[in-house]
Amino acid sequence: MDAPMWRSAFERCDCSNQGSTMQRGEKHIGLIVVDLQKDFFENGALPVQGARTLLPEIEAVIAAAGEAGWPVFLTRDWHPQNHASFKAQGGPWPDHCIAGSTGAAFHSDLEIPPNAIIASKGTSADGMGYSPFEDGEFLVTLKRLYVTQVVVVGIALEYCVKATCLDARERGFDVIAVKESVASVSQDAATIQEHWQELESSGVTVVADFKSIPK
Repeated sequence: MDAPMWRSAFERCDCSNQGSTMQRGEKHIGLIVVDLQKDFFENGALPVQGARTLLPEIEAVIAAAGEAGWPVFLTRDWHPQNHASFKAQGGPWPDHCIAGSTGAAFHSDLEIPPNAIIASKGTSADGMGYSPFEDGEFLVTLKRLYVTQVVVVGIALEYCVKATCLDARERGFDVIAVKESVASVSQDAATIQEHWQELESSGVTVVADFKSIPK
């Protein structure tokens, strides 16, 4: 799980077998779990309120995805020490999720499936690194696995979750975001609703919980 780049994580898992059972032209779903890293939890460098309560829900989603045969993608911030998003470089955020650090590790209570595909983002000094689609290899791999629809959960609504959803829509994927399994930086209900409405207006299907995903 400490592979420094997304590509090496992909090469470790048995993705060729996952893709071999999928046929072109059919709907195939992939689960994208966004940034369940220690720095975004209590006592981390950039804690998001409510993140801890997501873990049981997201683990249930991951288990259901595995039973359904969906590929599971875990994104992670994997920043260099001089990343553009850090305050020291003129960005908005404190230093967080520095590659190889304790804070960049996935939460210790998260059970990661052995075939999960890790997508590191924000690996170069420039750019914000909010979306795994910033690395073109992520799109290539989704297409290689014939994924046509993605379900998105994780942290945080206003930033990495939203960017991932919007980038997926822009690239032609059907996108479902699961409210119950997403934490937000803001705790203002009106602000949170504005972000959900922005996603819906961009063609993202927003559902209350995993059980509400259209069949």
